[in-house]
Amino acid sequence: MWTIENGILQVGGKPVEQIASKNTGGPFAATPRIVVMHFTAGGSARSSAQWFASPLNTNSSAHVVIERDGSAIQCVDFGTVAWHAGRSQWRSLSGLNRYAIGVELANWGFLQAHAGLWLNSAGRPVPDPVMAVHRNGNPDGSRQPIGWEPYPEAQFEAAVQVVVALKQAYGITEIVGHDDIAPRRKSDPGPAFDMARFRQRVLG
Repeated sequence: MWTIENGILQVGGKPVEQIASKNTGGPFAATPRIVVMHFTAGGSARSSAQWFASPLNTNSSAHVVIERDGSAIQCVDFGTVAWHAGRSQWRSLSGLNRYAIGVELANWGFLQAHAGLWLNSAGRPVPDPVMAVHRNGNPDGSRQPIGWEPYPEAQFEAAVQVVVALKQAYGITEIVGHDDIAPRRKSDPGPAFDMARFRQRVLG
């Protein structure tokens, strides 16, 4: 059972692991009603959370990172602005950091074709990639289907439960992708993420 107490994500009545980032914008001016879904474009959730906490990183963070196995690490409490959206716009809002909670999913995103395999950015093959063309255009400029790392069901289900907890705590009304609010710059969470199914599960 995922819940939120005083801005901290809990599972089974205990806080999830915390790896705090200092890259924040202070308290939200108003209760956030939007969740932005991202992929990390990297390896483990821990490596991404550690990057958010690194003194070498001065311009990015997210509220929570969800691992492929469904575990989660929180980096910014849910009452504080995180730096996950960058230059962004949604409806009449500009700069979604001030209005939205950022949820990162550990996922390599789009892959590179090599010798009949689809490789992540670390050069390792990803089995059974989702073959698709991004609706905003592929990041590599191609127009044919390319490989994307799939999202395991355990990760998808954990993300559902986390955002349901956010809905219960803050009255979330909208779920968008980074590729919705910054379509010229970003491709996450990408075509491997079933956003329609996700919204239905969370919002009904």
